[in-house]
Amino acid sequence: MNNLNLSKIQNDILKCLSDEPITADLIGIEVNRSPGSVRNQCQVLSALNLIKGVPGPKGGYIKIK
Repeated sequence: MNNLNLSKIQNDILKCLSDEPITADLIGIEVNRSPGSVRNQCQVLSALNLIKGVPGPKGGYIKIK
């Protein structure tokens, strides 16, 4: 994907994401982590412009193309 040194959990989160928003709760189930831990890692991935948070009731996280 790129030359960033991402952690295993960050790579696992990226593998769960697509063009459709997915919540931290569902990501957490997929990667066997708490939703809070997923949200913390998603903040880092968002700062790296790899993912984007989508607000609202049907929101979640999506991968940036």
